[in-house]
Amino acid sequence: MRRRHQGLVEETPSPVLDDASRKRMADAAVALIRSIKHADAGTVEFICEPAGRQFRFIKTNTRMQAERPVTAMVTGCDLVREQFRVAADEPPSSRSTFANGRSSIEFREDAERNFEPSPGVIKRWRSPSRHHIRIVSGPDRPSAVQAAKSALARFRVGAIATTVPFHAQPVARDAH
Repeated sequence: MRRRHQGLVEETPSPVLDDASRKRMADAAVALIRSIKHADAGTVEFICEPAGRQFRFIKTNTRMQAERPVTAMVTGCDLVREQFRVAADEPPSSRSTFANGRSSIEFREDAERNFEPSPGVIKRWRSPSRHHIRIVSGPDRPSAVQAAKSALARFRVGAIATTVPFHAQPVARDAH
């Protein structure tokens, strides 16, 4: 989910793609990267029609993405370690895969009210866990959605507005 070119929610694997579409998209990304002989970490971004059958290229990011933990939680691939291997002229340690069936969701939390800045002094902060949860995962998408719903319900910030209520709405719909 994006707003003004900024990711608000990152989820992997995409719930709108079937396995055949996901493979076609991965093959297109690999073909593009090979065609430009890119040998470092990066991402290829696509946009899909709502049904997920057709997709179009948006851009490449030839750098490490902030959202990389979402991919790492699902694939088991430490992208930072892999980037160091490439820099040391070593081959990748393994091929990443979505075959483990896990699902992961990340929320970008901002101090905003109706997507306008909400400045002020934070008077209360209660993270949903001692790990200051930003990413949830589970063995499948329903489990990850339930974990997200629970974490967002426990998150408390006082004296400024946040985007937590915005994130909670689609998660509540998906949890039913």
